[in-house]
Amino acid sequence: MIKLAVILAAGVSKRLNNAPPGRPKGFVNIGGETLISRSIACLKKHGIERILIGTGYGASLYEQLAEYVPEIITCKCRYYRTTGSFYTLYNMRNLIQEDFLLLESDLIYEERAISQLLRCGSADTILASGRTYSKDEVYIQADADSMLVNMSKDETVLQSVCGELVGISKFSAHRPCGSCAHCLKTTKTF
Repeated sequence: MIKLAVILAAGVSKRLNNAPPGRPKGFVNIGGETLISRSIACLKKHGIERILIGTGYGASLYEQLAEYVPEIITCKCRYYRTTGSFYTLYNMRNLIQEDFLLLESDLIYEERAISQLLRCGSADTILASGRTYSKDEVYIQADADSMLVNMSKDETVLQSVCGELVGISKFSAHRPCGSCAHCLKTTKTF
């Protein structure tokens, strides 16, 4: 069972119009609760015992949150202004030694997104949605077996679109060797 969640929270909030000045996207308040607090509560409800947050912009706010939530460990990415989310994940690689859920900090999602991923039998799974028309889509191309083929913000470079990236995925901690059955498979989407 997965006990670790990794939250990517280093971004500068360039595209989020209602982000509070000087505060990261995860601290946007909706309905009296911040996005990050809502996400943490949902993760804990589903058995997540450790939450690793990759920070950058507004890192001190996440560090303050960690003082009150013992499940949280923060890891600041020094190069957050010039790199993307996956460099933040790479920056945390030595802290991740087990299967984990990967989330973005600025998501509004239904609780069933977490329960579906945790119940899914595939070790590596990307949660996809239908068309959102959000103007910030990442489109997914999958094969007939629902295995990931490609992803892009430009749907015209894909042969077909089966869905949009939600920003929540499940990954196994298996270290690639390139020759075992696990490494010869790609990531499943649903």
